[in-house]
Amino acid sequence: MVQTFTSFPVLSSERLLLRKLSIEDTGDLFKLRSDRRVNEFIDRIPATKIDEVESFITKINKGIDNNEWYYWAVSLKSTNKLIGTICLWNINPVDEIAELGYELMPDFQGLGIMVESVDKIIDFGFNVMQLKILTGVVRTMNYKSVNLLEKKGFVKDIDNKITEEPLGEGYDLYYLKKMEGK
Repeated sequence: MVQTFTSFPVLSSERLLLRKLSIEDTGDLFKLRSDRRVNEFIDRIPATKIDEVESFITKINKGIDNNEWYYWAVSLKSTNKLIGTICLWNINPVDEIAELGYELMPDFQGLGIMVESVDKIIDFGFNVMQLKILTGVVRTMNYKSVNLLEKKGFVKDIDNKITEEPLGEGYDLYYLKKMEGK
């Protein structure tokens, strides 16, 4: 049975704080969502107005309150400034599966920040939410993201074992199953 929560689960690691988005994150989230390098492999229209990001934060937090998804601001403990986001969404409580998504400011890429963040979300998804499978949909050419998922033990769903729904051209689905007995 997939667990839901009445208060938002704040997570932390040695360097990072994964916390709920707030309206104070608007400026940093605008920078993230409007950066062409971040959006290169994400199928979305880049943000062009600050009020788009304010509306997005409101939408995300409403979905969190309704147990539709979990969406964390990734910040360094030393600054609490948003440098990325990570989420569990497309949660299917019947099949005990959720999709992992993430993005990180280019200046912070290659520093192990997303590796640390994904570790926390895998632990949360499997051991707190009691999910059985985590998935990640990535563009085939997004080698950094593919490498991250593979480093964390995700495997490419080449036989459509996890989903029969077609992905868009140039996308691959990776999945990680919870190890039995853990």
